[in-house]
Order: sequence, then C-alpha cells, then structure tokens
Amino acid sequence: MKRAFCFLCMLLNCALLSADLAMPSIFSNGMVLQADKDIKLWGKSGAGAKVEIDFDGIKKSAIADKSGKWVVHLGEFKASQQPRTLRVYEGGKLAKTISDVLVGEVWICGGQSNMAYRLSSMPAEYAKPFIENAGNLKNVRQFVMRDSALAENPQFDFPEGAKWLNADSKNIRSMYAVPYFFGETIAQKMDVPVGLVCTPMGATKMANWIPEEVVEKNPHTVKQWEKFLKDKSNYGEKEYERDLEKYNRGMKEYARQVKAAKESGKPKPKFRWTEHVKPNRITPWWEVNTPVYFWNAKIAPLAGYTAKGFIWYQGESDASISKEAFSSIFESLICQWRKAWNDDNMPFYCVQLASFDTKANWANARNAQLETSMRLNNCGIVTAIDCGEKSDIHPRYKDIVGRRLGILALKFAYNNKIKNACGPILKDAKYRGKEVDISFYMDNSSLCSKGDLRGIEVLENGKWIPPQKAYIKGNTLKVTGSGEIGGVRYLYKSWAGPDVSLYNTDGLPAFPFCNAK
Repeated sequence: MKRAFCFLCMLLNCALLSADLAMPSIFSNGMVLQADKDIKLWGKSGAGAKVEIDFDGIKKSAIADKSGKWVVHLGEFKASQQPRTLRVYEGGKLAKTISDVLVGEVWICGGQSNMAYRLSSMPAEYAKPFIENAGNLKNVRQFVMRDSALAENPQFDFPEGAKWLNADSKNIRSMYAVPYFFGETIAQKMDVPVGLVCTPMGATKMANWIPEEVVEKNPHTVKQWEKFLKDKSNYGEKEYERDLEKYNRGMKEYARQVKAAKESGKPKPKFRWTEHVKPNRITPWWEVNTPVYFWNAKIAPLAGYTAKGFIWYQGESDASISKEAFSSIFESLICQWRKAWNDDNMPFYCVQLASFDTKANWANARNAQLETSMRLNNCGIVTAIDCGEKSDIHPRYKDIVGRRLGILALKFAYNNKIKNACGPILKDAKYRGKEVDISFYMDNSSLCSKGDLRGIEVLENGKWIPPQKAYIKGNTLKVTGSGEIGGVRYLYKSWAGPDVSLYNTDGLPAFPFCNAK
C-alpha cells in the first residue's frame, strides 16, 4: 500500500512538471530572431519545471517559477539566410518545435491606419512591379495579428490567428506597405533577413498604446482615463445590448439602401464607418478611443521580443490636441516602449504627418512630432509633407515613406555609409528688420528648390502674409518682407501639398517650420 502511494505521488509530481508548455505565438514557425543581441524567449510551464531551448547546437535552460513563468536568454547569433529549427524541451521531453527560423534584423512597427495600409490598397498599376517582384526578395517577413484587439489587462498572448508571413507572391498583397518597403530597403542593402512585427490599428490615439500606470500619471491623459473608468463602471450588459441593437439596425438599414441602389441602377451608397461602429462588451467607448486596452492586447504579449528598434506612423487621431499635449503623450509612448524592451536607447523612428485638407491643426502636430524626435536620444523622423492626398487621409504611395524610414535606419541604426537620410530641418533664423536669413541642418546635402519658392510666410504687424521676396543663397533661405519681420514659417498648414518647394539636392523635402523672434 505504501509503495503504491509513493508511486501515485511520483506520477502526480511528473504530471505537474510536464504541464503543457505555452509560449506567445510570436515564437512560431517562420519567426525572425534579432542578430547580434542576446535573444530572449519566454513562456509558461509547470511550476518548477526545467525548460531547455536548443538552437543551432546552443542549449540554454531555465527553471519555471512558482507561477510557471520562465525566461531563457539564448545569447547572440550572427545574421543568416539559412532556415533553422528551434526546439523547446520541458522536463527533458520535447514540448515545442519551431521551424524555418531565421536570424536577421527585427523591427516593431506601430501606429494607426497609415501603418496598417496594405499593398493591395496602393494604386494597382503602381504597385504591380512591387507585387510581381516579391518572389525575388529574400526573407522579408511580417508578424501579423488581428487589427482590432482589446483587453482589460496585459495579455500573455495575442488573439487567435497571429502568425509570421513571408513576403512572397501568396502573401504580398495583404502585407502592411510601409513596414514592407522599410524592410525591403534594409534587406537589399544589408543582405539579411528582416522581421517586421506589425501591431497597428486604424484611427487609434497614442493613449491606446500606453499602459495604465503611465496613462494615469501623464497630466494630458489622466482625466481621459478617469472619465473612461467612470463610464465603464456604468456600462453593463443592458447598455451593451442596447448599443448592439442600434448597430444591427444601422447595418440592416445600410443593406437595404445598397439593395435599393442596385435595383435602381444607382451607385452603392458610401459606407460611413463612424456611423456603424460595432460595440464592444469591455468598453463603453469606441474601440479606437479606448485608452490602454490596445497596449494590453497587442504590445504586452510581445514586449521584450528581441529587436533592433521601432518605427511609428501615427498622429492623425491626436492632431486636434495642443502641441504641448501631443509632445508630452508622444514622449511618454516612446519612453514606455523602450522601457518595456529594457533599452532606453533603442532606435525609434517616426513619420511626420502628410498634407491633408482638414480643420484640425496638423501643423502643430507635425511640429510636436519633429521637436519630440529631435529632443529625445536616438530618435529620428522622416517627413511625408510631399506625399499627401487633399481629400484622402491615406497617402497612396507608401513606398516613398517606407524607404525614407529604411534609409534613416540604415544611416543611424546601422551606421551605413549613406550620404543623406533626412530633408532640411530648421536650424536658426536671424532677423534684420525687413530681412531674415534661415539656416538648416543639411545632413551632407545642399539646399535647393523645385520650381518657384512657395509656402513661405512672414509675420508682419501680427499677420502672416507672403514675403516680398524669397531666394536661396548657398544653404541659406533669404526672405524679405515689406515691413519689419517678426516671424517666418513654411508649409505651416494642414494641406500644404501644392506649396512643397524647398528640398535638398538628394530630393528630400524640407520639414515644415514656424519660427518667431
């Protein structure tokens, strides 16, 4: 009897130690691991279980803590195009096999709809060569997940369906365009695999992508968070069912309108997504207005995945707030993402907002993006001021923006020998009565214009007006007014497309600016 009892205890103990091992789905077939940095892998197992990872003959292990959590640091590996297999053992038994693993450059790609814009949405004829060439590009991969995903608490894993995709003829059309062209630029120049971890969701605000402990401390987000919590406390099943019924009625009415238009030979009525927003049980607000919850669902599960840096394309949904608030929240986001990756110097590169005809003050948002990027260490920014669409918030030619980000990364993250990676940025303005001389950071290039200089204004008697004269001398923009000049600005408006005229000799447009005495 005693022997049988001991045997039963031994079996029970083995069962506990061999509980099903789990890892976030980013650790899956086709993944790209970061080269030349200590690779971190983690997961859950039975409490006290020994977990061992075997990759390319290197074996490292860890013991799961009381809650079953474990972390293994695999060490550094050189970039390689050769697919390899990573095996995970629990208690000495093979628990997980991950195949087709590459080692290269990994970047986390975040933001809203312009980062989530797919190659299939680009003009068909324009995108055709990129799509047809996909099979010739080696090992650019994207980790993709559900666009809309919210959670009340930080998650261990992503919603079902998250996976790695190769940029081949099968997947290329559905790939995120800006990350793809960014990765293509790095892959071609460095001849290494590139892994792009794509997290974006259209229409989201910066506060959606910051954890609770940061949102509740930032003076520009705390009131919004408190209001959300109050509204949430009053939002139960009854309120959700009410909103769902309203949504279903709206969709039914839209379907009726589509059918009627088809029967009468009229164009299909426009689908206004803001009028047909499906409610979510866990938030009383629109998903894209809900703070914190996107961080919990889409960033928390991958935080710490070994990577080179971040690229970010967002700001449209925050363009109506003050410049000070935008800068403060953006800085909180950058610092928190770096903190989550335990690297205060991790490269963070963003896209300045393009031109767009809107009542919101995009000029202030662009200025906040630029100033924040220049103020924080190891940050960078590219402008898209020349890429905008007057009536479409989504500029279509994403290859331009993606490649500008790629060139920026090559120069500053990889110390590649690239002459110039950035358009002219305002350095100083010297005022002399009716004249002002404007100098720029030129990054090894020269100042020039395309056509007549346009988009320049001077401040005289409290009003912004066109100058009497503007011309380039060397790398200085010289401007003359009719009276004493109190300030000068360039493209400082939401829709600036027709007036983009100041460039460098490498074809990169100058960043919009506003300067006053």
